[in-house]
Amino acid sequence: MKLKLFLLCASIFVVSRFAKVYKSIPETFKEIFPHGFDRKTYYLSKEQQSRIEQTLKKRGIDANISRLFIVYKDSQKLALIETAKVRTKPATILMVFSQKGILLSLEILRFDEPPEYKPPQKWLDYFIGFPEKTNPVDAITGATLSSRMVKITLLKTFLILKELNLIKHDSLDSH
Repeated sequence: MKLKLFLLCASIFVVSRFAKVYKSIPETFKEIFPHGFDRKTYYLSKEQQSRIEQTLKKRGIDANISRLFIVYKDSQKLALIETAKVRTKPATILMVFSQKGILLSLEILRFDEPPEYKPPQKWLDYFIGFPEKTNPVDAITGATLSSRMVKITLLKTFLILKELNLIKHDSLDSH
């Protein structure tokens, strides 16, 4: 019994040692939306969900899409927070888009994997301007799974916002 309790405490310590919250959500939203924002919940229909999954499959990405999304927006921009698994633990990413669908900001709010797997902000900033930015962003040596998770999450989020008619952008042909 004592051994089980010790192992449980040790595992909680190891997991919590790596979990890192970089910014709180309220703090982040005060920076992004200094004059306030609206919070709205959206639901994808099964047809919308299927269309997004098919688009991702064409790109070699096998992903299940959630049907519930909470979007934060004001008159000029909108933000969506997504949590995705990196290797075995989650990361939480904040993406801010213009109303036209151009990525304005990409930030990791929480990263539960070891810190050496976290993509640096400088690398994340290469995505600013997506999807109009046509040059591809390379993976990070030593953090391949993290960089892949960021790319897939960004693409999924863009497709979801487009499917919900929250952004107005023509295509992703060059990506």
